[in-house]
Amino acid sequence: MKWTWLLIFLPLGLAGQQITDFWRPIEGPPHDQATYFTITVDEQDQLYVGTDKGLFITSDLGHSWKEILSADFPIIRIVTSGDYFYAITLDRNIYISPDKGNSWHWSLFNPESEITDFIVLPDKSLLLSTGHIEVQNDVGYFRGNGLYKSIDHGESWFKLDIGLTKNHYIAHLAQDSKGRIYASINEYNSKDGAILYSQDQGKNWSKLPPVSFNWGQNNIGSTEIVQISSMAIDQRDNLVIGMLGATGTVATSVNLKNSFQGALDGTEWQHIRMVPFGYDWFYLEAHQLFFPSNGSVFASRIGQSFNLSGIFHNSGHEQAEFEKRQIDPVFLGEIPNFTHCTFAETSNNRVFVVQELDNVIYYTDLEEVPLGNGEDGKSRFTIFPNPFRDSFHIELNETIATAEVKLYDLEGSLLYAGEAINTDLIEIRTEIKSGMYLVRISVDGITYNMKVIKL
Repeated sequence: MKWTWLLIFLPLGLAGQQITDFWRPIEGPPHDQATYFTITVDEQDQLYVGTDKGLFITSDLGHSWKEILSADFPIIRIVTSGDYFYAITLDRNIYISPDKGNSWHWSLFNPESEITDFIVLPDKSLLLSTGHIEVQNDVGYFRGNGLYKSIDHGESWFKLDIGLTKNHYIAHLAQDSKGRIYASINEYNSKDGAILYSQDQGKNWSKLPPVSFNWGQNNIGSTEIVQISSMAIDQRDNLVIGMLGATGTVATSVNLKNSFQGALDGTEWQHIRMVPFGYDWFYLEAHQLFFPSNGSVFASRIGQSFNLSGIFHNSGHEQAEFEKRQIDPVFLGEIPNFTHCTFAETSNNRVFVVQELDNVIYYTDLEEVPLGNGEDGKSRFTIFPNPFRDSFHIELNETIATAEVKLYDLEGSLLYAGEAINTDLIEIRTEIKSGMYLVRISVDGITYNMKVIKL
């Protein structure tokens, strides 16, 4: 379940077209009055859009669409894993396709709570979290039905023991390249939320220490979690959260990041400031975060304010600031709203976004933002051939004293690591199977990312 924070309502003089050159719209599924809820891409870069009318696919940037699943309720989440596709609907059903969307059947999972998140683990097992709001005397309390796992592609589910006496609201799941799984827990009683982690595919769970950060005037202290609005892993394996919490009698609302080891040691979390408004320690900068492979960051904020809400983008380089990259609001009645967004990226660094209840799909080409700019604005790297058969080259537009190169599969496993010294051309030759991979190049303390395809 997603919750909208009421933000400052500003004049709506900007309520006309908000699309900049950064975003471009594409034609959506040809269905009258369909509204969109989620978007994803598969390993072949085919685009899937979940709507209130069904699940649609396009392979040609929206020029033609095919309906592959009809559902009575909106499809709010799509997950692809090899031949298996999973679609979650607003009425808590999970549809399973074992053949890339050609046929579908229901999962036997039927929780008492909403499904809040759903991920595929490296061993292809599935993990889902649940949560709902229980109203007592006009007060809403976070409740849930636990965390569940499936080892047979969703045909059956079993509840995991996460070491808590109550069935907490589990808001988000995330996993890093080391195979660690994170689960964010909203409070059950007063300020008893937490971030859990597992290092053995969900068999055993532990709590991270209370979140410690600077909450104003150099006051550094730990914070009791009330609610986690977002949780994601960035390109450098940092855990990034949007948190509503409390320290003594002081409320806090911030976006923070830390490495796993830093969080485990209880060290100070870094505050990520995404928009130039609000107090340093009382401002929820983002409700969603997306980290594309080129090292940049997208942050989405929900609300009604044209200044405070919408989509923000950061190039990912040191000292870079977030810039507003606006899309049109969704009008609910006569009131414009920026709602929850879902992002997806193809292998050529094309990023798509839809916002809930909208009827427009947007995209931007991040390959137009060069991979690692030099002072002259030109790209520092060229990767060729891409796709490749036996090897590929990384050509640098200057001789680099030291460059570290790593190759990962999309599940985060390290396949190759090497170092190039005093060169402007690096050859990568490795025996790997056909598919898509992530190249990570580190130069001068900055890491750049790009996807390559092995034929």
